[in-house]
Amino acid sequence: MTELEAVEAANGNYANAMASYTIFFAVVTGYLAVAYLVGKKFTGFQVFFVTTLFLFVAGPALAVFASFLETGLHYTSIEMQMRDSTGPIQSIVASRSLMSFTIVVNFCFYLVCMWFMWDIRHTKSE
Repeated sequence: MTELEAVEAANGNYANAMASYTIFFAVVTGYLAVAYLVGKKFTGFQVFFVTTLFLFVAGPALAVFASFLETGLHYTSIEMQMRDSTGPIQSIVASRSLMSFTIVVNFCFYLVCMWFMWDIRHTKSE
């Protein structure tokens, strides 16, 4: 693999990661909009169906995001090794820990979305 191929592979994986994160963000936004607008009117089955659909679409989108990001970082480290540069390797390690932090924060956001649906449905009306 040449240096140019490693750069191209890294950029392709980063682009795919951003596309999958866009899907995750769109699904989360849709779930929150549905919860806010019609969450109180849903039956138990409808809430179960919408939440299950949310889990089975947003979860894999987040996993695909992490996978493409990890692969992009792998190709970036290959490219750095081809250049024999040791300085930016620390930034690759920092990027990996930042990726882990991003996944944890997004998973917490995932849980907050489900809590929001629960809260909308269990709010006492005045």
